[in-house]
Amino acid sequence: MRTLVTEAAVAARATAGPRPLVVVPRARRRGRWADLDADAVVAAIADAGAGAVVLARPAVDDPGAAALPALAAVMGAARVRLPGDAGLAGWVLSVARHPHFNDSSLLRRLEVLAGAAGGPSGLPRRTSDDGASVPSVRPRVLARWAGCVWRPCPRCGGGGLAAAPCARCGAPRPEPA
Repeated sequence: MRTLVTEAAVAARATAGPRPLVVVPRARRRGRWADLDADAVVAAIADAGAGAVVLARPAVDDPGAAALPALAAVMGAARVRLPGDAGLAGWVLSVARHPHFNDSSLLRRLEVLAGAAGGPSGLPRRTSDDGASVPSVRPRVLARWAGCVWRPCPRCGGGGLAAAPCARCGAPRPEPA
């Protein structure tokens, strides 16, 4: 089973699940999250092993965690760009840990899930416990749907939900025709 890697600020907003998760430690100081230690990031990605998938918010939304996606790219780990909102990012991680998000096309399904959380997916939505508007579809249905709607990015090897930014490089995507 592929291991997910994320940092403590995202993991704190997620629920438990059977998929293995490696959390990069991140201290809290005066109510704010401290910057990630680069050595801790490298150790976490190495501990996750081959096939690990790094889930990280964009550096614009969380500059203190910018080391995570940057070092994941250097180390050759697969990475998924989470929504900038911490609540939505935690929701994506929670759903990604569900058993129906199995290793078969996991990366593509996670890319679609990240786009569905933060963008116009057309899925029915509800308000989560922390006030974020998230899709209100069961994880099993989300996994099956995500496997069907993935579209490639014209700039990189990633992709995601049509009309949502690429979940790997963040490039804007044109509206579907």
